[in-house]
Amino acid sequence: MATKEIKALTGIRGLLALRVVFDHYFEYDLLKKMEKWQFPLKDFVVCMIERGYFTVDFFFLLSSFVLCLVYEKKFKYGLDISLYKNFMLKRIVRIYPFYLLNILLFSALLLPKLTLHKFIVNLFFIQSLYDIKHIINAATWSLSVEFIMYLIFPFLLVFFSRQKLWKTIIIVLIMTAGIYITSQYFDSLSIETINKIKRIPFKNNLGDSFGVNAVLRGVSGFMLGILTYQLYKNKTFLQKIQQFATPILVVTFLAFFVKWTVLFTPYLLALNILILCGDNWYAKINETKIVYTFGLLSFSIYLNHLLVRYSFTKFLYETALKYEQRMWLFSIETICTLMFSYFTYRLFEIPVNGFFRKKLQTWENGSAKRKLNNADLSAMDKHIAKVEKEKVD
Repeated sequence: MATKEIKALTGIRGLLALRVVFDHYFEYDLLKKMEKWQFPLKDFVVCMIERGYFTVDFFFLLSSFVLCLVYEKKFKYGLDISLYKNFMLKRIVRIYPFYLLNILLFSALLLPKLTLHKFIVNLFFIQSLYDIKHIINAATWSLSVEFIMYLIFPFLLVFFSRQKLWKTIIIVLIMTAGIYITSQYFDSLSIETINKIKRIPFKNNLGDSFGVNAVLRGVSGFMLGILTYQLYKNKTFLQKIQQFATPILVVTFLAFFVKWTVLFTPYLLALNILILCGDNWYAKINETKIVYTFGLLSFSIYLNHLLVRYSFTKFLYETALKYEQRMWLFSIETICTLMFSYFTYRLFEIPVNGFFRKKLQTWENGSAKRKLNNADLSAMDKHIAKVEKEKVD
């Protein structure tokens, strides 16, 4: 039986994707312009804009939480090669076809500057281990980290599922806090500079997008997502969170305006996910038809927006435009991104994903049938045979 969708979690993905569009199109120009402006609370507003990178951390949390919703029961008795293979194939089918199309289109625009090494690094989803110069589409560093997390997520889920809640809380909080604090004092080392560890002053920024810190950022996000799911299953705790939904949301909003809150913001985002799982005004906003539709388009929006921007830059205008002109172009590019994303979602994501999912379903049914025909099934094998027959999103 397929897991029931929590629509508010899909909707928030759309708003997060639009925030990423804002950041990548507009952030640099706006911050540069604001250097000349003087107005009350300027530092707080600048801090809020700079904190846009937390949208990616929210994506990591959401991905982990939703994967827990779908796969916890399937991994109840532990991992098996067949279950792990099934999990990875479903993840690849979900993200790789459209990712590959996007990389090919972006590569065509970059020719003849694109090198074979750079193309191969992106083809195999390892660009986050290198520096920013190795990334074809800058937005895909997070997909690279997420794919690395898919490789280890089943093991994390099985491990934490076997722990008592209080143990999970202690382990996750210690490990994530250690990652966040350590990342503030050391450079993010790429695969090419791993032997040049260098201590730096406290940087007050969790936005590393390549190297060791980027991967650890994904690790902490996925562990927090698993903890959030364990808290979600605790109905007493979930009800308490719902009672304080508005104050938590206000504190989360204010945290984006204050620099010293950088180490606490991921935990506030985790509480936001629990709020979205309830029946409150925040969840209802994200369940509305328009926001939910943006959520369905979020993967296309996330991958397409820089492709559209680079196309505009390459073919229609130079980057040295006046600020006011770039403001108008931002609006046009955003509209084009949304239109293009709608068509790629309807004409590519849905049919291609559907095709591969049917192929996987046929393979799963055949595998389950062969196992059920075996008279000497263990308890583990019976569970695997059962879950392989379930249709999973």
